[in-house]
Amino acid sequence: MRDDNEAKYVQQHLANERTFLAWIRTAIAIMGVGFVTTSLHFELRGVASSKADVLIKAVGYASLVLGCLTFVSATLAYLRKRAGINRGEFRASSWIVMFLAVALILIAVIFGLYLYNAY
Repeated sequence: MRDDNEAKYVQQHLANERTFLAWIRTAIAIMGVGFVTTSLHFELRGVASSKADVLIKAVGYASLVLGCLTFVSATLAYLRKRAGINRGEFRASSWIVMFLAVALILIAVIFGLYLYNAY
């Protein structure tokens, strides 16, 4: 029979894994949005301006880079939390949330500029 502390750590590790998987889904979604917007733009290429081409490429590349950085950050946060759980410590990772929020706002602004200049 397990004692309560061991069961408590199991729940924490499982919660850490669920959080990691949520970050992975977020990274995939970020890259997917960049891919979809870029491909949609280039399907309508004859209508848009050359400035819009540059802006949508920036959205696509920024989404790809941000998705990859989210993968790396999520993995590092998962490993740090895993070690912290085993040591009985916890530190919230607010930096990844703040970084992602700022980066997504920047991508949204670039996309807004694209929409303004596209047609």
